[in-house]
Amino acid sequence: MADAPRVALRFLTESADDTADLRRGLVDLEIGSAVPGSSDIAHEQVGTDALVGLARPGHPLFDNRLDVPRWAAAHHITVSRRGVSATASTSSSRLTV
Repeated sequence: MADAPRVALRFLTESADDTADLRRGLVDLEIGSAVPGSSDIAHEQVGTDALVGLARPGHPLFDNRLDVPRWAAAHHITVSRRGVSATASTSSSRLTV
């Protein structure tokens, strides 16, 4: 690592909680998908991601035009590669169908 000899990178699985090492100053930067739960940690969105919903052919959700209220009222399952359990916000200002 001759271009940055004093830089150390450490890759860890993302936690559902804020990183204590970041708060104590032992870590300079954390990249993750969760908004910090504490106001003493500055954060900035650097990208976006899209989610895909799947349903079987003939599912009643598609009997009529799918809109945000109908989508939000439906039953959902979530698959997480991190094993983190969380509830998605169903605010209509953030959802598009």
